[in-house]
Amino acid sequence: MWRVFTFVHHYSRLLGAVGTDETSLAAAWQHQHKLYEDFTPLLLLTNKDAIDAKRELEMAYLLLEANGLKAGMLCPDNSLLTDE
Repeated sequence: MWRVFTFVHHYSRLLGAVGTDETSLAAAWQHQHKLYEDFTPLLLLTNKDAIDAKRELEMAYLLLEANGLKAGMLCPDNSLLTDE
């Protein structure tokens, strides 16, 4: 069975709209949306090492699972391992 890693987050922000008509609300939403769209790639750049390390760990677990192994089974200190 494959592990699927999903992350769902909620992003909310005040629109800061000046008026209450649809045009000003839409403009405020578009502005906040652009800020979010510009901010997301920046997060990926600043956290690249952490993201890469997490992805490597996920891939290691998938590799173990694909081979019917569990984490720690091939550790040299594992009492189940023998010279055989």
